[in-house]
Amino acid sequence: MPFGPSVFPLFPLQHNFNEPPPPPPPPPPPTSPRPSSSRSTDEDIQGSKDALIQDLEKKLRSKEARRRNSQKLTYEERMARRLLGPDNATYMFDQDNLLDSQLDQVQGNEGSAIQEKCYAPRFLQIPPDLTVEEGRFCRIDFKVGGLPTPDVSWYLDGKAIRPDDYHKMLVCEKGMHSFIIEIVTVHHAGVYECVARNRAGESRFSMRLDVLAQEVLRPPTFVQKMMNSRALEGDTVRLECKVDASPPPQLFWKKDKDMLRIDPHRMSLYQDGSGRQCLLIERVMKSDAGWYTLSAINEAGMSTCNARLDVGDWWRRAELVQEFKQLILSPNLTKTPATLSQNVILQVYFSLLSYSC
Repeated sequence: MPFGPSVFPLFPLQHNFNEPPPPPPPPPPPTSPRPSSSRSTDEDIQGSKDALIQDLEKKLRSKEARRRNSQKLTYEERMARRLLGPDNATYMFDQDNLLDSQLDQVQGNEGSAIQEKCYAPRFLQIPPDLTVEEGRFCRIDFKVGGLPTPDVSWYLDGKAIRPDDYHKMLVCEKGMHSFIIEIVTVHHAGVYECVARNRAGESRFSMRLDVLAQEVLRPPTFVQKMMNSRALEGDTVRLECKVDASPPPQLFWKKDKDMLRIDPHRMSLYQDGSGRQCLLIERVMKSDAGWYTLSAINEAGMSTCNARLDVGDWWRRAELVQEFKQLILSPNLTKTPATLSQNVILQVYFSLLSYSC
């Protein structure tokens, strides 16, 4: 089979099959790269490896400590550990933390002391002046603020008041205070001063307590009694008296032992603050005659006063006047006073009138 020239090489065939083949050519020597500024030398590489190993060892040593502390190291802590070593860096940070804690404690104590001194007592609610009846219960409420909580003291007319069975001092929530007097007497009257004190200062206020003394019980007494009266029909009659009592009494009018029925068209009742009582009867009638009784009653007792009213007829009055004229002009009257005044005549007239009644 023929072979073309593209199969065999173009050099003469001088091969001896009995000889070994020639050895292969040696490989070309490795060419070292040229040094450049962008690549590190062997020493630099070795130094970088050592630094990396040291850094890994440090991280491994501090890993357990970080795990125990359960906190992440800051940048300053990492740099200090790298430059000073783990032991020196830990000691340095422990000393700094100790100093910081001591400084914070000192500043906290100073701040708390300053804060307490800044809140002096101040009254937020002040009671007004009071008026209480003797024997009653009295409670005085007020509100005070301050830090620390202020101590409260009470004074009556400059004398300190101590808590006892009759005086109680209560402290409620949110700064509310109460001063209580169980049973008020006349000795509790006066000017009260409340003083609140703490380390920062003090504050005070004053109020007045007036006590209405209980009245002394006095039974009714008629210091002026009613007088018996005589009148003619159509006249006006006043039955007056004056009664003293404490407390003021209740009054009841009677006529002939029955309750008096007041006729609003002819009768009126009057009284004033001095105890004076008056029964006014206008256009007196014959039926108005009788015994009038006034009863006064209060808690201390009872008293009565009575008087009689006599009423004459008009026709009898005319007869009496005629008889009086005849008596004055009678020739049997040997001596008639020339200076007989009208008052004397009226006195004689009413004497005759009373005699006729």
